[in-house]
Amino acid sequence: MRGKRGRRSEGVVVEKKKKKRKKKKKKKKKKGVTNAVNRRTGTAEFAQEAMKHVKGMMDVSA
Repeated sequence: MRGKRGRRSEGVVVEKKKKKRKKKKKKKKKKGVTNAVNRRTGTAEFAQEAMKHVKGMMDVSA
């Protein structure tokens, strides 16, 4: 596009190129719900509750 700027004063219409917009990538949701996620979303109470059940299961198997 260099050298076209001077021509504008002469009355030659120079068309501007339209810039293409970049698409934003969507973040993938993780299926495995970790303790950290629970802490972030404020469902730690439920996590604790679930852990009790898990521990109970462990006791049965042992």
